[in-house]
Amino acid sequence: LKGALLFITLALIGTGFAFVKYILSDKEKKIFMIVIPLQVLANVSYIIIEETEEGASEYALWREILFLVDLICCGAVLFPVV
Repeated sequence: LKGALLFITLALIGTGFAFVKYILSDKEKKIFMIVIPLQVLANVSYIIIEETEEGASEYALWREILFLVDLICCGAVLFPVV
């Protein structure tokens, strides 16, 4: 099951890259290469913040900042597509 899941994931990534490779321009590819890792990092950081104590003084600030970064990344990905 683990091997099948890995194979399916690699196949999906490969077909997605082939799709992106022909459709998008170089500028849009660069935007995706920057925005998608930033969005992954923001989501992982958001999960880490959610696991911390809510009483911490920085909790609300960082939670809002990471949510804002996630929204900006979503907009940056959708902008070239639309």
